Amino acid sequence: MEILPWIFIGLLLVGQIGLFLRISRIAKKIDKALGGAKSKSIMKMLAHAMERYEVVEKDFKRIFEEDAKNKDLMRSMVQKVGVVRFNPFADMGGEQSFCIALMDGEDDGVLLTYLHSKDGGKSYIKKMKKGESEYALSEEEKKALKEANK
Repeated sequence: MEILPWIFIGLLLVGQIGLFLRISRIAKKIDKALGGAKSKSIMKMLAHAMERYEVVEKDFKRIFEEDAKNKDLMRSMVQKVGVVRFNPFADMGGEQSFCIALMDGEDDGVLLTYLHSKDGGKSYIKKMKKGESEYALSEEEKKALKEANK
């Protein structure tokens, strides 16, 4: 009887045992990674994950739509404010007069100017469209606009 076939069979047997041990270790790692789940429950887990994905996808779509609406709404809200205090009359003390610029994201808004004097006060308002007014602006109003756009 020849010894060569027996050596070959022995090597094959050792190789089979090695493969079996390696596959067992991999199976244990997979089982541990899946939290002890078996193949049938893995399919349930995948189905549940797909359902959750669809819910999350719908939520993201709704959030992005709401975000777009909010951005449109925010463009029309007051976003820029500029305040300048000044003294328009040399004989008056303190800076009791002021100009306030209230602008939205499109540079639409108003300029409110109040002039304080010994005899009382006067207020003026100018409508702004795209940063422009149909009325001439005073230096203080221009400063208020500049302050609002910082």
